[in-house]
Amino acid sequence: AERLEARPLLATIVLQGPTQSTDATLSPFENQGANIGGTPTLDLFRNYQGTSRHAVLRFDLASVTSVGTATLGLYQMPTNTIGTGPMTVELYAVSRSWLEGTGTDPYGSAGGVSWTEATDSPDNWTQPGGDYNTTFNFGNGANGKIATGTLSNTTLGTWINFNVTAAVTAWKNGTIANNGFLLKLTSGTGVQYPVASSENSNVSLAPKLTVGPPAPLPSISIVG
Repeated sequence: AERLEARPLLATIVLQGPTQSTDATLSPFENQGANIGGTPTLDLFRNYQGTSRHAVLRFDLASVTSVGTATLGLYQMPTNTIGTGPMTVELYAVSRSWLEGTGTDPYGSAGGVSWTEATDSPDNWTQPGGDYNTTFNFGNGANGKIATGTLSNTTLGTWINFNVTAAVTAWKNGTIANNGFLLKLTSGTGVQYPVASSENSNVSLAPKLTVGPPAPLPSISIVG
């Protein structure tokens, strides 16, 4: 008789929506202590002087058992843009925990993460704009950079994808703590490109993390 070795089922997992992720915009403009964690978009903006908003985004990885590939998808909204030039977005790993909050007013005082605070006052970031890892090698050198993407007026209404396999692997194996991604804008002049947030009314546009299983193991048959 032929006996086949039993193996666990490996499947691709897609994490998306407010039960799977948290996110917020961090703005150095308006009120720097304002929480913007409840808006339907993350409004990525960089002014003519090179000052820019950041954003933080974290996924719950409890349902992920193994990592072969991992892709972060951000949906670039087709409206509410400023300017037309390209904007470079770099991803880093946030180095401390933070509280999403439900604020929607950039001039308000709602509690939660902001440009200056990780949770609520007086729990300040060490560095305004968010503390993030600058030394881990995610495959781009020992600089903490996870991945890079570009938004422009030619990518409106499309998904911008980032290869984040190294980061998700490091989070799952406990090499570094999963405090999520920090989105940092490193180029662009007078441009704003909103991306859908986890609070977007259309959950199918919310940030999504697609985790694929490792490559299939070779088939083994034991005959006897």
